Amino acid sequence: MIRTLIKFGFLLVVGLLVYNFFLGTPEEKQQSQRVFDKGKEVLVSVGDLLKSEKEKFDAGKYDTALDKIGDVFDDLKQKAKDFENEDYLGRLEDLENKREELQEELREIDQNVQDEFTSKGDERKAEDLKIEIDRLMDNAKNLVRDMDKKQ
Repeated sequence: MIRTLIKFGFLLVVGLLVYNFFLGTPEEKQQSQRVFDKGKEVLVSVGDLLKSEKEKFDAGKYDTALDKIGDVFDDLKQKAKDFENEDYLGRLEDLENKREELQEELREIDQNVQDEFTSKGDERKAEDLKIEIDRLMDNAKNLVRDMDKKQ
C-alpha cells in the first residue's frame, strides 16, 4: 500500500514537472529546468561514486587473487622439491616471477585508483592485469597437471 502511494507520488511530481516544462508559464518552465539540472547533477554524482567504489573493489579483488596464487605456489614448491625435478622448480620459479610482476602492476593501479581522476588507460591496464592473472592460473594448472602425471 505504502509502496503504491510512493510510486503514485513520484509519478505525480514527474508529471507536474514535465507539464510545467512544456506547457507552463516562463517562470514554471525555468523552475522545472532547475529541478531537471539538479537531478542530472545528482545522477552524475551517484554514477561517479559507484564507478569509484567498483574500481576500489576490483583492485582489492585482484590483490586477494594474487595472494591466493602465492599460497598455491608455496604448496607446489614443496611438491616439486619432493619430486626432485629441476624442470618443475624452474617452471614454478618463472610463474612466481610473473606473479611478482603482476603484484607490482597491481600496486601501481591501486595507487592510481586512489587518485581522484583515473584514466581509461588505467581501466584498460586493470583489464589486462585480469587477463594476465588468468594466464598465470592456467600455467599453474598445467604445471599441476604435469606433476600429477608423474605420480
